[in-house]
Amino acid sequence: TLLDIEERLVSFIVKTALDNRRAELKTLGADIPMLEAIKPPFRRLTYTQAVEQLNKMGIATAWGDDLDRRREIAILEWAQFPTFITHYPLELKFFNMRQNREDPRIVNAADLLLPGVGEVCGGAEREEDPIRLRQRLMTSTAMKHLLAAGGSAEDYEWYLQLREHDSIPYAGFGMGFER
Repeated sequence: TLLDIEERLVSFIVKTALDNRRAELKTLGADIPMLEAIKPPFRRLTYTQAVEQLNKMGIATAWGDDLDRRREIAILEWAQFPTFITHYPLELKFFNMRQNREDPRIVNAADLLLPGVGEVCGGAEREEDPIRLRQRLMTSTAMKHLLAAGGSAEDYEWYLQLREHDSIPYAGFGMGFER
């Protein structure tokens, strides 16, 4: 799955850095034991479980609230291990993320959080159904921002047309500290 690929990639990068640049990591003050512990499988929490955990920790979080940096760091302080947060509320994620077919309130998306850093990967299945995709776009925050900036639905027509011809299920992720 996509999450397996992400955790293998991150683990490989960390291991390679430890194998080839341990002295530099020490000079930079890196937490070497924490880095050595970054190995699959990573912890997986649904968004709902993350909200429950945050509330147990005394950080008031309602279902539907964004997991801002403060909340992500709190989850990491509790977990002390790389953690995926999965199945976010539909309204929090971009319109092209695939709506979960069993629970239409959520999308099949995941963010990877790393101790000492926060979010380093954001990924999702992409909506392959052109009718659902168009409906999601028209009611999305992205569309509201586009219209407020003087744009129109036509600005996304090229993307919608790509999905209307033999679209297949697919997924992807972005990685980096400053995405």
